[in-house]
Amino acid sequence: MEAIGSMSKDIVFLVCFEQPNRGKSYKYSVRSWQDWSKHNGASVVILDNPIVPIDKIRPNWQKYFILDLLQKESVEFDHILIADADTVVHPDCPNLFDIAGDKYSAVLNYGSLAWVYHSIELYNRMAFQECGIQLHHYDYVNTGIQIFHYTHKDFIKGILQFVQDNYDILSGMQLKYKLGTEQTPVNYLRKLYGVELNVLDYKFNMQDLCRKEILGDDMLFTKLGWVYHFNAIPQGMGTADYWVEKTYKYLYGGGQNS
Repeated sequence: MEAIGSMSKDIVFLVCFEQPNRGKSYKYSVRSWQDWSKHNGASVVILDNPIVPIDKIRPNWQKYFILDLLQKESVEFDHILIADADTVVHPDCPNLFDIAGDKYSAVLNYGSLAWVYHSIELYNRMAFQECGIQLHHYDYVNTGIQIFHYTHKDFIKGILQFVQDNYDILSGMQLKYKLGTEQTPVNYLRKLYGVELNVLDYKFNMQDLCRKEILGDDMLFTKLGWVYHFNAIPQGMGTADYWVEKTYKYLYGGGQNS
């Protein structure tokens, strides 16, 4: 684990270790969160090596080891913001910890509703049917940006315990059906643990930029929100690596801030 700067009560956490067939653009994601954190009194913590081999637990799930990592370093916290490494935050983004308060905070998923529907149905049938939980697309969040309060420790522990208890089933489902990794289970588990959801505005996790028709070389998306999440980019529109690097350099290394 790499900790950057003196530890504060508000923590930004990213999983950023090298993986097969993945570029190194995540370093630009990290740099953007480092800069933002300096101006908002937060600390950045990076998981730069797997806790468990990635053939045993995929990187998407390993972000929920965060409590173990902080406890090992005897770090107390008020908030943890977990950000995916295909995100870039604008330097002028408001303080997300102030906005979150003591609520679990995230942005609703603005991608394919068909994908969300089928993912909800699949995970219900395979993993959550006996719990009697009703999960709907209209309160289903994207886990690319999540903010936890210290009162959510049991929720975070529950997520990690769930994957450790069910990983073989989950991994098989993910490979066969291609309906996501941790996102849908986390949505179900939030319901199971009775965690109140604070819905953040889209501008704090701008997903599916292509479907919004704002992803382009004019960088229009940077004028319309604060956190850019480069997922679901169709072939021919550039890769997530390309856009993470381009956006970081535009906002921090030239472009409009030069």
